[in-house]
Amino acid sequence: MGRQLAKIMTDLIEDQMGDGDDGPSARDITERLASSAGITPGTVLQILNDEISCPPLDRLRGFAEALDVPIRRLRDAAEQDGCEYPPDES
Repeated sequence: MGRQLAKIMTDLIEDQMGDGDDGPSARDITERLASSAGITPGTVLQILNDEISCPPLDRLRGFAEALDVPIRRLRDAAEQDGCEYPPDES
């Protein structure tokens, strides 16, 4: 299913959390991802737990914006999971 996308997003969330109490919590980041993608935090958790795969490109754009990474990074991971997106969209 969405193993590669789940892994890269989990790694990016962990990177943003930082060490100790200095950074945002995983919950804060999950809520930011949900808000940016226009979905519920529960749906984000399902993607992170590899229960949902191949989110639409607009969701990937929201995730990329919230995680401050190029959309291509998330799209490549989703495509490794077997997701297909139009070639002119990125």
